[in-house]
Amino acid sequence: MQYTSSGIDLSCDFTETDIIDIGDADENVTWWWYAILAQYEGWKAIVKQAAHREFLAPWTVSRMCETRFAINKGLSPTSSYTPLSAEKAFYVLAEFARLHNLGSQFPIALMTAITLLTHQHYGSTVQLPLPRSFGGKQPAPTEAITSIWSSLNEELPYYMTLSCSPEVVMYPLCGSLWEPGVPCNLVAPWLHPLFNEILQQDEKSPTVSQDYETIALIGAIRRPNIGALWIGAVAGGLAPKVVKKIRTVYPPLDVISFPRTGCPQAFMDIQGSEEDEKWETEEADDRDSK
Repeated sequence: MQYTSSGIDLSCDFTETDIIDIGDADENVTWWWYAILAQYEGWKAIVKQAAHREFLAPWTVSRMCETRFAINKGLSPTSSYTPLSAEKAFYVLAEFARLHNLGSQFPIALMTAITLLTHQHYGSTVQLPLPRSFGGKQPAPTEAITSIWSSLNEELPYYMTLSCSPEVVMYPLCGSLWEPGVPCNLVAPWLHPLFNEILQQDEKSPTVSQDYETIALIGAIRRPNIGALWIGAVAGGLAPKVVKKIRTVYPPLDVISFPRTGCPQAFMDIQGSEEDEKWETEEADDRDSK
């Protein structure tokens, strides 16, 4: 990772600016925040350099919206700053979550980041909610990071690998509504409340559905092991693409998604009964005898 000067503005002279409170952070951490929040490209992660070409990591993303962000700490633009390591960056994010009492949202924020490559694959735009100030700010505690955050940090390479396959991310989301006990000729009535009641479209904006949060809750209840992924997908604006995929005759299938996520989407992902195995054995014996 290396910093760029593109989009980094240390001034706060513009009228509409969201001030981000990062607490008592040193200059290296402060510049990291400036680079992450910079418009267009405040940083880039180069995997390989060749003649007149740079190969960037797939997680290199740019913020294109016109929203202005500023940090509540000033810096000297002439100083040289070292990019944070992955371990340090995770710790900084965890401390930011503690500072603003956002502990319960930390796993959801991570899952929203996991969907970035899926957005890129399907050509959709990430739509994140703007920061809001409400309630009292909590002082950063001195105790160690909670066990769930430590677990997320240890499993981060797994999640990064998972995010590199957009179909693996999309597969369990689409499969959350699959029910083995519903025969194929009753699928339409089974999905009717979802598409025609919960996702009833707004007449003024027919392309935008009204209640994706309820869909996230339904998905999280039906597939608890990807509940945070469902909420992260809705928070990042991926839900319309998921619903569009579910509506198609052939939603995405991926052979490695079920072993990685534990979320089945078709009968091929579940183990057959003893009767099924017996029938398959008899079929094989008949073929062998012929």
